[in-house]
Amino acid sequence: MDGGLFYLEMEMTQSTIERISIMTDVLRNKNLSARAKGVYACMMMLDESSGFNRKELVACSTEGRDAIYTAIRELIDIGLLHMKTNRERDGKLNGCVYTIVK
Repeated sequence: MDGGLFYLEMEMTQSTIERISIMTDVLRNKNLSARAKGVYACMMMLDESSGFNRKELVACSTEGRDAIYTAIRELIDIGLLHMKTNRERDGKLNGCVYTIVK
């Protein structure tokens, strides 16, 4: 490598521009660990219509389950991610829904 600059050309939709802008602010946040920033970036790049779950985030990473879950908790604690617990009528846990706070 000669140390030159590289440029990436891509077609940008308004949604893509908004996502990049949000991610830039989060990635510059000194109150977040690098692990939480990585998990956040992965979540932001996922297709909104398909959603995701914690197991999928663990499966696409070299980080272990506990590390990913800790990063998710960090994002919740700082207010970048919201978690809603779903329960059945009898009170049994029936999963969670995560919402990225923009």
